[in-house]
Amino acid sequence: MLLKQQGKISYDDTLGKFFPGITWHHITIENLLTHRAGLDKYTNICDNYYRERKVDPPTDFNNDSVIVLMQRMCVRALREPDKRFDYSNTGYVVLAKIVEKVSGVSFSDFMQANFFIPLGMQHTWINTDKQVHPGKTRGYYKNWVYWQDDFLDGVSGDKGVYASVGDMYKWDRALKEHTILNKEILDAPVLVYTKSTGLYAGVTVKGGHLSRSDSANFMLYNTRYTLPELLYSDWVQAEKSAPEVLPLMKMMRDLAP
Repeated sequence: MLLKQQGKISYDDTLGKFFPGITWHHITIENLLTHRAGLDKYTNICDNYYRERKVDPPTDFNNDSVIVLMQRMCVRALREPDKRFDYSNTGYVVLAKIVEKVSGVSFSDFMQANFFIPLGMQHTWINTDKQVHPGKTRGYYKNWVYWQDDFLDGVSGDKGVYASVGDMYKWDRALKEHTILNKEILDAPVLVYTKSTGLYAGVTVKGGHLSRSDSANFMLYNTRYTLPELLYSDWVQAEKSAPEVLPLMKMMRDLAP
């Protein structure tokens, strides 16, 4: 969105512009942003590639590695773009690489220079910044066993953002107050249309709040809620699957502005 705001890209730009010769050359940035590119899951493809060959993946595996490997294996899209909504981590990986190509710096450095530092987010970073961060949290399985890091952690765009609660609040306020991204960019509606069913789900950010209109039940991903809204959404899920975290969530809800 920032590159769009700066006039450096268009949402209509195709992948062929940034990756000459790529199999998915006709897919657009808009297709990636709206999860309608039809790309296969890179996590499964890359993991299976090394598992089946019984070789260790490179220690410096990154976004370039994903794209090169998928092209080497001639991985085609699951379907033509703009046919249906299908949440895609692969799309975010490709988008992060486009950011690197256009900006000339790593995705981590881009986010630091253009968002985290200007917003005073001193406790936020991308996992691929190759820095040591004291107090870095660990992921757990539901039985409190550590989630083991693996080679896919070297890929960015779809995950690997660490932030404190205070920094997340700064991020939220910056979006609402148009500190970096202007009102026109953030108020632009995203319309998802599935031709096979004729269902529309319009999602628009107005005045810093999420509004939506559906013609049927529809799952929304990566939308921006206020902290109280987010806590309420997670509360409903926690009551069903993780009641042990409810006391902590209650404390966070009480502190939310």
